[in-house]
Amino acid sequence: MGILIKYTLLNIKEHKFRTFLIVLSIMLSVGLFFSSLSISDALTEIIMENIRSSIGTAEVVISPGRYNSSGLLKEEPLGEASKLIDYTIGVVEKQVSFQDINKKMNKLI
Repeated sequence: MGILIKYTLLNIKEHKFRTFLIVLSIMLSVGLFFSSLSISDALTEIIMENIRSSIGTAEVVISPGRYNSSGLLKEEPLGEASKLIDYTIGVVEKQVSFQDINKKMNKLI
């Protein structure tokens, strides 16, 4: 074991620039690894904040009634409420689920 340490120290002493480059590359790779971990967490938080600001935190679910055998929604005239509403848009979107940093499942419609 002593002979390995002796030759290692001798090699470091003889090849100073190569040793410097190896140590520098190890330091840079460790720094890049930790910075990429922190950037991904920050990026996830920014995306989650953008989703919350554009869509909000309210969850609205409209589903067919229990007597509906097809499972589809029917658009029907609003009747009396049509006088109070300027326009209506019938849109069917898919449900989106995402998981935030705290491993809490969230659903967006």
